[in-house]
Amino acid sequence: MLTTRLTKRLGISHPIIQAPMAFAAGGRLAAAVSSAGAWA
Repeated sequence: MLTTRLTKRLGISHPIIQAPMAFAAGGRLAAAVSSAGAWA
């Protein structure tokens, strides 16, 4: 587990956050990222 200010603030184990990509990838990428446990 990596502990940073971001992980503490959001209550997450890994600081992985997806940037907005609606026009490039649609909702499928956001769904995949969320399913993997990251913030989309």
